[in-house]
Amino acid sequence: METTNSSYASALSAYNGAQSRLIQDEDALSKLRLIAPQDGTITFIDGEVGDLAQEVCSILAYS
Repeated sequence: METTNSSYASALSAYNGAQSRLIQDEDALSKLRLIAPQDGTITFIDGEVGDLAQEVCSILAYS
C-alpha cells in the first residue's frame, strides 16, 4: 500500500509540474505573437531579425 501511495504522489507531482510548465509556456507563446491594431498592408519595417520589439516603439508602418 505504501508503494502505491508513493507512486501516486510521484505521479501527481509530475502532473502538477507539467501543468505549471504548460501555463508558463502558453504565457510565453502569447507574448511572441505580433498583433496589428488594425487591418492594412505593411509598407515599411524598421527592424531586423533578432531585434526586440516593445509596445512603446513602432517598427512597422502600414496603410
